[in-house]
Amino acid sequence: MLPFTEWWNQVVLVIDRQPITRRSLVLAAADKDGGAHVDAALTKEYEALIVNFGEIVTTYADGTEARFAVDNAHFMALRQIAYEILNSPDLAALLGEEQPH
Repeated sequence: MLPFTEWWNQVVLVIDRQPITRRSLVLAAADKDGGAHVDAALTKEYEALIVNFGEIVTTYADGTEARFAVDNAHFMALRQIAYEILNSPDLAALLGEEQPH
């Protein structure tokens, strides 16, 4: 468990040698990508999450491989942040609930 400020500012990704924190991801989504409004220009790192982030390679039992492009990775990253918030013991305590599982 981390204090909120440490968790919020923790580096969770590195793209083109640029560290990306939970804070920078959420604020880019809110301030530039339709959360509050849409900017014509996104940050380079945030845009890299959206377009051609990378690929997943699956190797089957017969040795053949399948490759799948990973686009829209910003959704995956934002979903993970939301999951962490919703499963926070501190949030559960504020709501008077048992710790989520």
